[in-house]
Amino acid sequence: MRERLGAEHPVRVWRISSFGGHRFAPVAIDLPEGRFWGRLTPDVAVQLADHSGDPAEIIHHYRGWSLLDTTAAQIVEHQLLTEQGWSWIGRPTHATVHEHDDRDTVRIDDGTGPDDLPPSAWEASVEAATTDEVLVGCVGPFGAIQRYRITDLTRPEQAPAARQKARA
Repeated sequence: MRERLGAEHPVRVWRISSFGGHRFAPVAIDLPEGRFWGRLTPDVAVQLADHSGDPAEIIHHYRGWSLLDTTAAQIVEHQLLTEQGWSWIGRPTHATVHEHDDRDTVRIDDGTGPDDLPPSAWEASVEAATTDEVLVGCVGPFGAIQRYRITDLTRPEQAPAARQKARA
């Protein structure tokens, strides 16, 4: 990747030992954001470094954001990155999750990012969808993983910071 980007590129590339996942799968942590990406190709790695192209085309490489500590928040943030594109990157973000018996409700508030778009808020419901059998580890055994779906994703109102700016 370093050779593809060139010496003048502002992104620094480090080679490290494995930090999880499949031991032979090329992975990346985008710092300082803390976003995890997996099964990279050289083209995808350059796209990540440059924030070029449409993230929706490479979202299947996205493994999540270290900032978020719940499955429901990860699922909603994944969808927002898909829909909002690279402008979603670099924003201060806070997620609140309320667990219910049949679903979780998630609210994500974001701040002004490098693109100077105003802060926004998003709300979503996340519920269990299916259970799939997958290979756990390099040689097994098989295990069940839960798949989820977003049943509602809305932008209910301007974020509080944007309302305060508008009043000033």
